Amino acid sequence: MSSTANLRGRIAAVFDIDGTLVPAPSLEMRLLADLAIARKIPLRAIGAWMSGLLSQILGMSRDDANISERTLALHQNKIYWAEVRICDTDAWIEREIAELEIFAEALAIVDWHRRRGHAIVLISGTLAPLARAVGALLAGDGDINVCATELECDGDHWTGRVNGEAICGPAKERVLMQLAAENNFDLSQSYAYADSWNDRWLLGVVGHPVVVNPGARLAQLARKSGWRLANWNGRAYVPTIRNGAEFSCAESGGQVLAEKPLWK
Repeated sequence: MSSTANLRGRIAAVFDIDGTLVPAPSLEMRLLADLAIARKIPLRAIGAWMSGLLSQILGMSRDDANISERTLALHQNKIYWAEVRICDTDAWIEREIAELEIFAEALAIVDWHRRRGHAIVLISGTLAPLARAVGALLAGDGDINVCATELECDGDHWTGRVNGEAICGPAKERVLMQLAAENNFDLSQSYAYADSWNDRWLLGVVGHPVVVNPGARLAQLARKSGWRLANWNGRAYVPTIRNGAEFSCAESGGQVLAEKPLWK
């Protein structure tokens, strides 16, 4: 851990989104499925994605030592978003996120941290517009830092390329370390909540890791490492905090602080 992160600073409460705040299926898969049904996903983009995915899988080493590289390679492949109109994504977000089901226990935990003055942080591999929309929904009168996977835009369409790197696996730890340095978070006193085996790097860098609804492999690691285990099952709807909110690739607003200065 960096010397900056070790300084006595503000406590952060870091949350993954899919499977941690929001029940399955993932937000990106919901968006993809709805746009595909509406025939707003070009078939050639899906074909290119499947072809690229097959090539990646066949070329991957089976050595567990390369798990982070394999995971990142898979998450970097977003070619199925090529030529999708950004306005179609925005319309889906405006329609669906306001009535999004979130784990009731997660809402209670977010409120618990907020009342104690902790910084609320969302770090997710989902698409950045989706993550920012969830952040805006949860923000209330406070601020939420959001770091997620940015897609490259070409005018009013996605290109299918990731802008930077996909926020998954070790990338989540790197993002949190950067945020800690910039915001003087005391990671030794901070909390992280996540559900996936690929989140183990993120969980391992804080003093209070909480594993939510884990699979067998992550649960075993949690018990071995002395991490807390939590089972979240209740569902709740969050009232719309901001009326007329827009969650666009190009525009910003509200109480969300993004990794890049898009939302002020």
